[in-house]
Amino acid sequence: MWSLSTERRASASAAIVTLTGVRAFLLRLTAEAVRILPTTGRCDGLVDELVVEGAVLAGNLLMFMTHLDRYVPEAETHKLRGPLDFVRKLFSMQTVQACSRQLAATAEWLLNVRKEGVQQQPLDTVFSQAVLPALTLLAGMIGISYRMLSWERAAGVEQQQQYYIRLGSVLRNSCPMEHAARALLLYHTLAAAEGGLTKKAEEASFMFLTAFVEADGFVALSAAAEGSCAQHVAVAHGLTLLCEDDGGPAYGLQPDLLGVLPILTEPLGALVSTPAPAPGQEPQLDPVCFKAMLAALRRQSKQPLHRRTPHMLALRLLRLMLRRGNLQPGGSAAAELAAGAAAAAPLSSTAATDVGALPAPLAAHAVSRTSRLVLCQENVWDIAVQALELAWATIPSRSGHVGELMAELWRLAMDTGRHVCLHADRNTCCGLGEALQEALSPIDPHGEASSSWAPSPVPRPSVAAAIAAGLLPWLEGLQRFQITRVGPECREGQVLSSFLDGTRDREVETWLALFTYSEPRQAASWVVTHAKLLRLEKGYLSTCAKRRTSVFLKHMEELASGPRAETLVPEGGPAGDDVGQPAGLQHLGRLVSFAVCEWLPTASLVLRQLALQCAIAGAPQGAGINRYWDTYIAPLARWLSGLVLSCKGRSGDADCGGSSSSGGGGWVPFLLHEVAVVPLLGSLLHLCRSVESNKGADLAELLDCCGVVASAFPQEVQAAVREAEQATIAPPVFAWPPAQVRGLAPKLRESGRGEAADAALALAARLEAWGSEEGAGSSALSFRCVPERLRQRASERGMSVPDVLGVMRRFLVPPAEARRLLRTCSNPACVNLKGDSEAELPLKACARCGGAWYCCRECQTAHWRAPGGHKEACGRRQGAAQGAAQG
Repeated sequence: MWSLSTERRASASAAIVTLTGVRAFLLRLTAEAVRILPTTGRCDGLVDELVVEGAVLAGNLLMFMTHLDRYVPEAETHKLRGPLDFVRKLFSMQTVQACSRQLAATAEWLLNVRKEGVQQQPLDTVFSQAVLPALTLLAGMIGISYRMLSWERAAGVEQQQQYYIRLGSVLRNSCPMEHAARALLLYHTLAAAEGGLTKKAEEASFMFLTAFVEADGFVALSAAAEGSCAQHVAVAHGLTLLCEDDGGPAYGLQPDLLGVLPILTEPLGALVSTPAPAPGQEPQLDPVCFKAMLAALRRQSKQPLHRRTPHMLALRLLRLMLRRGNLQPGGSAAAELAAGAAAAAPLSSTAATDVGALPAPLAAHAVSRTSRLVLCQENVWDIAVQALELAWATIPSRSGHVGELMAELWRLAMDTGRHVCLHADRNTCCGLGEALQEALSPIDPHGEASSSWAPSPVPRPSVAAAIAAGLLPWLEGLQRFQITRVGPECREGQVLSSFLDGTRDREVETWLALFTYSEPRQAASWVVTHAKLLRLEKGYLSTCAKRRTSVFLKHMEELASGPRAETLVPEGGPAGDDVGQPAGLQHLGRLVSFAVCEWLPTASLVLRQLALQCAIAGAPQGAGINRYWDTYIAPLARWLSGLVLSCKGRSGDADCGGSSSSGGGGWVPFLLHEVAVVPLLGSLLHLCRSVESNKGADLAELLDCCGVVASAFPQEVQAAVREAEQATIAPPVFAWPPAQVRGLAPKLRESGRGEAADAALALAARLEAWGSEEGAGSSALSFRCVPERLRQRASERGMSVPDVLGVMRRFLVPPAEARRLLRTCSNPACVNLKGDSEAELPLKACARCGGAWYCCRECQTAHWRAPGGHKEACGRRQGAAQGAAQG
């Protein structure tokens, strides 16, 4: 039955115990088997064998039926009643308590045999009659106990009790796993001295480890995995395989035990003494050994004095999974490894050169323990991810080599991630994403707080190691790949989704830290990919990108105008210079400027399209507006106010970064043409009609931004106002109707912001005056031209507002200079996500002027035909080039 599929095993087992006579016969045999003790003077060998085999069969049937309810159709749920009656009676017979007494007596008998050297019965007979049946029943009842409620619910019978709670109490009080562990350890050492283990020993180890893993995975049953003896046996089985593979240290495990513990293979039952199979036909290891070891190490790691050993074992296990994961029986990779074994590193601690150095019993047994360690793909990456999680959780934080440990672990994590995205199942992919996210969390006192962004000259060790291992480009590649491959089988998407879900509300510690300290060109590549995800406006990745945009823009604005920016640039110099800046942050001002240049135009385009859709629909979409508000509108208003004030000033005569040197690549043309700040604010005023009044603070911020823009660009704003005044039916979406500005006053006053409400009325009056005047008039609108946020920030630092704006002006660099970090497609609506990275996307220059670059023919055509696109600029460049040639 072990060779059948899970569903067929469950169905066949249910059919067996459904027969009333067979069910009663198995219960009778089980009751007799669990009462066999080593001191019992039984003489009928045939009867004993029948009783024992019946109990073993009962335990196996329990294991086979663990997930029976999954395979029974609703119309046939009556088939669950026979198995349900069988399990209920096993519980009522106090089977687990009887197994515990049997195992305790057997362990005591084996201990006396080892001390006195005298045994009245054969060792294998006692083990087969008193240990193997008890362990099989124990594993089956632990595995099935927490499925009983779903059985009763599916069968429509009365729910009697929570069996797993009752069993957990029995496991805690009777300690059957501790007695079983003692019996196994004693038997293995005694049997090895007598000449070797039998197939029964391997089956007993398998049942014990299975019970340990099942109990560890369920809180109510965890008492079975809390004993020190049980944990020792679980670790010893896994450590045996590790020593077989890499010949590493045994961490105090007795050499005689290390040499005799069985190596479990699939299918169950391959003897340890079986000769090594031919190349390409290696047996596959059963994963239960490694799973049990990881479960035990996780429990041991919770004790402060036992963290280093679990960490080192987890690392060794992770390396083993990476080395052996790509080998499958009969595959070419397995044959190649077998053929090149002589040149490869030793796979066993019992290599010819090491046998002489081993103790005599171990050396004698070593010759037969040379089979290769192979795991199938579906198991290896699950174990690798679990080992990775344990290694992260047990890094010795007080060690002087934390940075080196993290660097190695991140390299292994990246190797694991590349394989998981190719071979693992959904649960393993999700586990990897969560493990990577947890690994980036601050684990030392130097980590940033999520409430503010104050980057230090040196990143946290976990961030530095992740960057060195290539985490950011790998994540960028996953994002780009998932757009072109969707569906439930997209492993990359599952890894990425788990990582993104884990970074929710923790963007500062993860994405912002990676962005700050990565290589500038790679960070710029991720910024562009991020902008393209925003333009797609659909799917889970776009939603996560919106959330990151909000966090990024908020913290970047705080940095650019905050006290930290003063330390990042030399007095009087732009942030693009490397001189005088702390190591690791030389390019931060340039990176922030690059991100602003990529994200602000994209956000502006999205919001203007949203306003147009609302206008076409004839009614504002309240829910949609409120969703976009926190994501785009609030952080966008803060940035626009700061940029306009810093680049124009109150007198409007200076461009940020120096307009004379940047020419057409300064912030003023960027704001007017790329961001389209005046039409954008007109669209936001249109959308504000459906914004809830509890957004008072954000509405005040938007009002301040409107005042700043009207003061800095009076002619453009006057044109927008007149366009609204001249409309015969309804004002255009992008216009500035004074009535909409006046409509902000009631909402501001309702939220307790009377001062801002008065400013809104003053601004509306000024706009009405502009709509009737020939010129733009005075730009002095009211004191609200300077946002309250900037005035408060200047007051806290004992500075004037112009001084704060001067810091922002020096920190940022002009758009033209910032965009030298990475050449991108000139089409502002480009969503081409081919390839693993934006930095590797091939671009071709415009054949006419050479001043624009495109990733594909479609982008070039779209940009040429778009209003205000490349067609006009190309003509101007060609004319200028011809004039220069003639001159």
